[in-house]
Amino acid sequence: MVAIIKGGKSLRNALQYNEHKLTQKKAVLIHSANYGKEYGPARFTDKIRRLEMLAARNEKTKVNSVHISLNLILRRRYP
Repeated sequence: MVAIIKGGKSLRNALQYNEHKLTQKKAVLIHSANYGKEYGPARFTDKIRRLEMLAARNEKTKVNSVHISLNLILRRRYP
């Protein structure tokens, strides 16, 4: 397995990237919580507002997003 970890300063870009992967069916949403929605999935605007509000709580924050990509490397076995 290969893990790639990148920090960033744009919550909006990170969230848009993730949402795009979900709509393309190239990613799977495992879990989401605490977006203030009781019923149904949170919309993009709900998510970005919540994330920006949380990031604004700490003025010292320089990197407010992280992208972690886990990739399985499958090796083909030859007889």
